[in-house]
Amino acid sequence: MSTPPPAAASVSWAEVVIMSLIATPVILTDILDLQAGIEGFTNSTEAMSEVTAINAGTDTVAAYAMRLESANTANSEAVMATVSLMEGGTPTAGKLLTPGSPANEFQHLIVDYLPTQQAFAVANKLNTRK
Repeated sequence: MSTPPPAAASVSWAEVVIMSLIATPVILTDILDLQAGIEGFTNSTEAMSEVTAINAGTDTVAAYAMRLESANTANSEAVMATVSLMEGGTPTAGKLLTPGSPANEFQHLIVDYLPTQQAFAVANKLNTRK
């Protein structure tokens, strides 16, 4: 006899915390959450450096988010679009896993799979137009 899966937790809007892109001070978990949401992985050293810069007024959360987006949009959008077309739905996502795992398919593809594919394409000049 199989056990049914647990019911999904219900979250009300009152429980959702939305990080501000302009409010300071920020804490490490704010920036780690931002990294995880955009990149699919976290970098504690970079995050701490950003926390220091943002709280010192030499950088902003919005500017950092834009840099993360610029550096990662091609990867995450390409994976999301390609997998969505191939599988007929968006790839699974969720808690970040170390090492990457198909249990979080989105992270697995953008962290473990896509960089190798990109390196191959660049090495074989598949990224140039003729």
